[in-house]
Amino acid sequence: MPEGPSIVILREEAAAFSGRSIAAAGGNSKAVDYARLVGQPVLALHSWGKHFLIELPELVLRIHFLLFGSYRINARKDAMPRLSLQFQGGGEFNFYACSVQHSRLDGRAAWTRCTTGAPTSCRTGGSRPWR
Repeated sequence: MPEGPSIVILREEAAAFSGRSIAAAGGNSKAVDYARLVGQPVLALHSWGKHFLIELPELVLRIHFLLFGSYRINARKDAMPRLSLQFQGGGEFNFYACSVQHSRLDGRAAWTRCTTGAPTSCRTGGSRPWR
């Protein structure tokens, strides 16, 4: 099971995608509107416990690797990815056997609320911005 330190390593390995725009998106997650992702630049990448967050202008993608989740950067497995992002100018992110959700809230607000421990924080069991 990917733990916090391995998610930090993922964030560091993926740093080259910050600022780059998504050229194509796909996968087998029913929770994602793939067409909405195309053209959006990656504003920032965050690690939060066992969660990997991809901050876009219109939403935040949250990836939780569950028990057996994995990822590939600029590579693919034989299995269908849960989420696949291809970037303008080349390069791709592929996530497998994981949970993918998105926040309809402003990305920065969702990220800040979840990490500050405010009354509506994800950690306190309050209102969860990941819907």
